[in-house]
Amino acid sequence: MISATEARGKTEAVNNNGVECELKRIEHEIEKAISKGDNNIALDGTISHPTANYMRQLGYEVHTGSQYNESYFTIKW
Repeated sequence: MISATEARGKTEAVNNNGVECELKRIEHEIEKAISKGDNNIALDGTISHPTANYMRQLGYEVHTGSQYNESYFTIKW
């Protein structure tokens, strides 16, 4: 049986990997928007709280919402 400390460490690693994947996806979308001259993106789905907080620390505006029971989020710079 693994210890609670080991279990916490493994959980943190999974969560960190998830945030990294989210950030890569978002960065790709931001780069595409910049190349079109846009200053915001809107994506379907949800954004995790850690990712949203990190984006806010970088100076982005992050908003979440839903319409017709479908989630989305917007990021502005």
